[in-house]
Amino acid sequence: MRYGLDFGTSNSSMSFNDGEEVVMIPLESSGERLTLPSAWFFDDEQKICHIGRSAIRKLGSGTRGRYMQSIKRFIGDKSIEGTNVNGKFMTFKDIIGALISDVKHTADQFVGQDVRSVRIGMPFKFSSSGSNELALERIAGAAHDAGFEEVDFMLEPLAATYALKSSVTSRSKVLTLDIGGGTTDLSVVELYPEGQNEDRVLYSSGVVVGGDDFTSEIMRNKLLHYFGYGSMIKTGPETLIPFPSNLITGITHWYSALRLARDKTFRNSLSSVKHMAVDKEKIEALEAIIYGKQGVKLFEAVEIAKKELSDDPDTAILFSFEQVDIYEILRRTEFEQFISPHVDKINDAILDVKRQTGIDDVDYVMLVGGSSQIPLFRRVLNSHFSSAELVENNQVTSVAYGLSHAEYQV
Repeated sequence: MRYGLDFGTSNSSMSFNDGEEVVMIPLESSGERLTLPSAWFFDDEQKICHIGRSAIRKLGSGTRGRYMQSIKRFIGDKSIEGTNVNGKFMTFKDIIGALISDVKHTADQFVGQDVRSVRIGMPFKFSSSGSNELALERIAGAAHDAGFEEVDFMLEPLAATYALKSSVTSRSKVLTLDIGGGTTDLSVVELYPEGQNEDRVLYSSGVVVGGDDFTSEIMRNKLLHYFGYGSMIKTGPETLIPFPSNLITGITHWYSALRLARDKTFRNSLSSVKHMAVDKEKIEALEAIIYGKQGVKLFEAVEIAKKELSDDPDTAILFSFEQVDIYEILRRTEFEQFISPHVDKINDAILDVKRQTGIDDVDYVMLVGGSSQIPLFRRVLNSHFSSAELVENNQVTSVAYGLSHAEYQV
């Protein structure tokens, strides 16, 4: 038996094939959810590591420790070996291994045996500047440390494509657009019905743009004014200058907000200008988010609003903590304007696929990943492949499902 593991930037999921069908494995104790947030909380008090939603709950509980999320964006970076966690240096392999060990334990209990083989999904490119080879080496090492003896990899958009294979009745060209938390991948595969000719991978590519970038654009364009952006500081009796924007823009990424809480230089800089601020309440709100470690919770509120825009033309971002009280209307039209530079990069990647393959249309367009539900992407794809059937079932788990279904190996 072999597991299929989708180790995602935002969420992870796992599957296996029982010989008759692919089965998705609930990865948390409640057994109700098939996805696990790719999050860690290293508890400084109990000296244990919490994974998934347990990690997020621990972060919000005030427990002393170190929180991590979305580290997949950085694991190919040669300049970073790891980080200090509660006084101990941990390599990327150690950190990833904690999550893989946790999901393996849960999966083994679910299937009733110690499974030693795993196929893991991989993006076309982990980051804009990092090394794919290094990232794969670190993930494979973590999987071996977690107890897997056989480890191989498969491109994530290809895996998602194979989730469609059982419903294909004739030779079909499938374009898969997989928009993850940190990357967007595309593939074109010629699929055949089960038992017929061998499937052909016609093209694969990717860009380092993902859902986290879309969320950050909402933060940058809609919420920074709550924390002093655009306000003034008084440097003399009649002299006003803008509050330094570099002290605020760090919270446009959740991981930067957590890092700022440990940055003594930032703390000193913020303290030195706070007393000159005209609107001190907003600077106190900034301090509450950073030192109260509420960046992740704030981003969750933004994520909720972002998802609601997939169904509704407008929504509201709601968040409250201490002196921070946010009620901000967000419209789909303005959100689409905010993310347009990122959408342009994805559109360029689609154009490149068409140029490289000579394909003007396909039979199916498959959407994968939570952000693929954004209506703008449906419009973009329809402009390129107007006659294709749109497939958007199980966007969040289709990669893991396909990893246990596929016969193709990278």
